[in-house]
Amino acid sequence: MDCLVKYLLRLALVASCSFSALSYANTIELPPIIDPAIRHGQLANGLRYFILPNQQHAGKVEVQLLVNVGSMSEAENERGLAHLLEHMAFRRTQNFGQGQVKAFIESEGMRLGHDTNAFTSHESTIYKLSVANTNAEKAVQLIADWAGGKIEIDPSELAAEKNVVLDEARQSSVRSDFYADLMEKMYPASLYPQRLAIGSAKVIDQVKAEQLRAFYQREYQAQRMAVMIVGDIDADHVEAKIKSLFASVKAGTAERFYPVPKSDQGLRLFSHRNLEGLAEPVVRWTWLLPAASIDTAASALRVHQLQVLAQLIQQRLAIQSQKTDSALMQTLGIYSNGNNLLPARQSELSFEAVVKKNKIQDALREVYRELERARRYGFTEQEINTASTVILANAAIGYNNAQWADKIVQHIRYGVPVWGTESTSYVHKRLKDQSKPADYQQLILELLSNKNQLSYMLLPKQLSSFSLLSEHSVKSMVSEVQQEKLAEQSNTSIKPLMAKLPEPGKIVHRENDAATGGQLLTLSNGIQVLTVPNDQPNVGFAALARGGMLALERKLWPAARASNQYLVRAGLGELTYNQINQYLTQNPASIMPLVDVDYFGWLGNGPRIQFETLLQLQYLAFTSRRQDEAESKISGELVMQYSMANGNSIVEELNNRRYGDNWPANQFWRKENTEANLKQLDAVREQWLANPAEFRFVITGVPNDSAYHEPLIERYIASLPTKPTQTVTLPKLAHITPSAITEPRLDNLKGAMRMMQVAVKVPPSTESAVLTEALAELIRMRLMHALREVAGETYGVHAWTIFGESQGALINVLFQNDQAQCTATATIVEKELARIVNEPPSADEVNAIRDRIVKMIKDLPQNPMQHAKMLANHWLLNQKLMAKTPDLAEYNPQMLHSFSQQWLSAGNWTSGVFNCRNEIDFSKLKPATQQASK
Repeated sequence: MDCLVKYLLRLALVASCSFSALSYANTIELPPIIDPAIRHGQLANGLRYFILPNQQHAGKVEVQLLVNVGSMSEAENERGLAHLLEHMAFRRTQNFGQGQVKAFIESEGMRLGHDTNAFTSHESTIYKLSVANTNAEKAVQLIADWAGGKIEIDPSELAAEKNVVLDEARQSSVRSDFYADLMEKMYPASLYPQRLAIGSAKVIDQVKAEQLRAFYQREYQAQRMAVMIVGDIDADHVEAKIKSLFASVKAGTAERFYPVPKSDQGLRLFSHRNLEGLAEPVVRWTWLLPAASIDTAASALRVHQLQVLAQLIQQRLAIQSQKTDSALMQTLGIYSNGNNLLPARQSELSFEAVVKKNKIQDALREVYRELERARRYGFTEQEINTASTVILANAAIGYNNAQWADKIVQHIRYGVPVWGTESTSYVHKRLKDQSKPADYQQLILELLSNKNQLSYMLLPKQLSSFSLLSEHSVKSMVSEVQQEKLAEQSNTSIKPLMAKLPEPGKIVHRENDAATGGQLLTLSNGIQVLTVPNDQPNVGFAALARGGMLALERKLWPAARASNQYLVRAGLGELTYNQINQYLTQNPASIMPLVDVDYFGWLGNGPRIQFETLLQLQYLAFTSRRQDEAESKISGELVMQYSMANGNSIVEELNNRRYGDNWPANQFWRKENTEANLKQLDAVREQWLANPAEFRFVITGVPNDSAYHEPLIERYIASLPTKPTQTVTLPKLAHITPSAITEPRLDNLKGAMRMMQVAVKVPPSTESAVLTEALAELIRMRLMHALREVAGETYGVHAWTIFGESQGALINVLFQNDQAQCTATATIVEKELARIVNEPPSADEVNAIRDRIVKMIKDLPQNPMQHAKMLANHWLLNQKLMAKTPDLAEYNPQMLHSFSQQWLSAGNWTSGVFNCRNEIDFSKLKPATQQASK
């Protein structure tokens, strides 16, 4: 029998099996597409609402408004109005006067812009508020104002906000270029490439209040809207309030959804350089598909099989990446049934890989080769079982309030079900039983014959040499791979993390911890572990120890920098980096090193059901001494490239000037700064990890006295080998005030950027760290109000703090502005900073600062890994556990003013600026009494 006949027979068998599976799947009874716990309905005007009582997060409520109006609703002379209207919604409404929207949001600990309070895309605008349940009614009133035509558009406020949007456009110009080019490849016959949400600078600059009001009244129609409220609420009361407040929202005749643009243009290549944050080249193979509204068993089966197929190819790519001659590093397979980038009723199937050593052509060929291999030979039962296990593991992960609301939005726009973990797991288990290997081969055959395929080549801006691809070369590569002789896939088994488990130690003492409600466990090897319960589905892990880079010899600093990547990339135990990643696709958990000037540590997280995986990873992280020559070279290159892609050169240069040769974390943009051999990397690892007893261990998300979790702690932490602890002495860094940096021209920066830094030498303590955060927030609030809300000179003011034993307290403040406004913005900054030093803040400002910090602390349990890190860091700074959760009751205007005068005085400040020629005059920050005497 010749090869062609065999191939045709195989196709016939695959098609036959696939239709049989689909037919049987129709007998499966699906749960209701909306979880019965969600109360939902539709008002007479067409507005829909969804209410989910969720007491898992006591006292917290997520309130969202979806409006299916975006930039695709705009005429040519309206480009950018949907986004501008979203901005104006936070200025004032009929029920919230001037400044009251901002005051309400800040009273809930949120910050405009920073907390993603709203988002405008091609087809929708989403408003989001996370509030205390005591203020849920007020939040509902605010979104009712936005929905009901009650946004007030004051001409003077519009003039300022237009400048804010124009500055946002300058800052996002690289990202906008990327999306415009991508839309052109995805939907070339549509207006999507020309209708980015950021709009046209000319239109924004010239728009009048009347034109924006007209757009608002025309487009915001009730049938295009949905309200989502999730959290600690009384559903009856909330439903009554929605019916009362939203019944008057004007209905209209506009369709709820936009038509899906055509994208069946055949195979094409999307190539783009300068993608923000990208350190290594990335290749991707994508299909744009109709979104499957899961209202029948057949549609549910298709979505399930697409999700499993994404995992199947991901597994194949992971195996391929383990080969020494592979051009692939990290690999990813994902099926997304809708996202904010795609139009409603579209989905995406993608396979992606980070490219090793710039071998872009080779990497894309390897990705397509696995697709072709699957087309010819299909998949084994073992592979499918492994992939299905991953899908089931992910289905078991629960959701917080915001994630529930986002799932409801996905249901509205793309038809996906709103199921809890039990229903999702049930459906996947039933559909797994009805899916056969032939179904997946049929699916890959269908996809490879689909015209709507898109290949990607994404390049970092710092990449100087690369192998160029063209659309013609991609098509030629496909033809070549189709003619290659390919063997069936082999060696698909996933190795366990640990072939032999360690002998467990014991918990020898317990002590209740009043501040966290957890327990301090003392283990038989001398290690102490703080375990903290919470209501999250995930657990977090942190282990921190004093030392870090300053504890090393200077000659080991390059190795310390490279260790940020190498400690994981070298592999753990008997497994390589790629083998570990392959294992973690089935057992999702993660661990990463934390390399700092003053301390070193491990951070990790994962679903609670993967607690043992997380602890196995940390055990191997402490005990594994695996070496990998190839990864040592890659690690140094990656650290340097990540620094180039994501670093802020002003901050780095100020630190270099402040600390001189004693600064170990200087710019990594020179190869020698991250170049290290195996001997040096091992020396760093040995010094940092010599004694686990010197680390502060914190685990969040673990119930007290858990019969499941505590034996695992005994096995994987109490078994770590320890030594007597020794005191680590860190050098104190010199604390000079560096001269200002002025860079008059930086061509790739649209607009100007100004960075200010204040440094204060204070002893380490949590109280000082929190005070640093409070002063940073005071500076941010003042400059945000003056520069953005009044003058409209900037899109946002960013402030962040660094607090360490050797450095003390550092406050960093960053903003961008129009180059033409350098003098004006400098004058505003000097005036506001002088006010901070000379005048106490208002009671409202202090309350907003307190609310922000308290919210940040209260919200930490929603991010278990960061929660664990914060608690471990406090323990490290204070050499004791937190006595109580900070309530900031002592924070008042006079107290903050006193510290402002001390910490924010003229001698502690310096600055850097790009594309401006004027510096900030910090001499004006002397208290008024000193200026008068002078």
